[in-house]
Amino acid sequence: MHCYTRTSNQFTRFLFFNLLLALFLFPTSVYSSDKDTIQHRAHLNQEYNENVEFKGVGSQKVQMVFKDVWERYSSLQDVKIKLVKKRIRKSTMQAKQKITWASVFKGDKVFQINIHPVVQGAKNLKIEDLPEAVLRGWFAHELGHLSDYIKRRNIAMLWLGAKYVFSSSAKRKVEYEADYNAVAKNFEEEVSLMKEFILEHKDIPISYKDRIKRFYVTTEEIQIYSEEQGF
Repeated sequence: MHCYTRTSNQFTRFLFFNLLLALFLFPTSVYSSDKDTIQHRAHLNQEYNENVEFKGVGSQKVQMVFKDVWERYSSLQDVKIKLVKKRIRKSTMQAKQKITWASVFKGDKVFQINIHPVVQGAKNLKIEDLPEAVLRGWFAHELGHLSDYIKRRNIAMLWLGAKYVFSSSAKRKVEYEADYNAVAKNFEEEVSLMKEFILEHKDIPISYKDRIKRFYVTTEEIQIYSEEQGF
């Protein structure tokens, strides 16, 4: 009887000690995790405010969707990116590197994403009216371009631009690379939705749909690539 009581008391003390230890350690670890998250978020916001600029893009929806996508592209978070609403030919969005004195002599990268006011060829389909998932897919594709460009030297970018203009196979390769980069950042669903939206929307002209079919990854190819890479 005494042996049982002693054992029971020891077990009770053991439980009590471990309960106190858990109560002491667990809030600390949660607080530390929350603190790290807050600091990371503050750092991201600072990088975003310092490096991302909008010109003519007044839609809060467009700006917030871009920020959400940008946050997954860590390689682009310390470079200057300017988003400009302007009329462009053939495309709805256009990502490019700006050649400046700083980029030539200091190696500083400066990028610009031009945004047509409407989906190309669909005058009543404004960019800010696109479904958020479609817009995310579009931005993921454009940032996929920039994540490719940032690895290239200026002379390589000039050569790439020339090939893009004069070679259909080179153009297709560049567009495929952008889509695959987006898929690698877990935007498989959004990029697929963007392509389906373009190909199925009644107000988007056949000529633009044919361009998408000719130069860009299909939804089936996106799925196959994602499975092969284990994303």
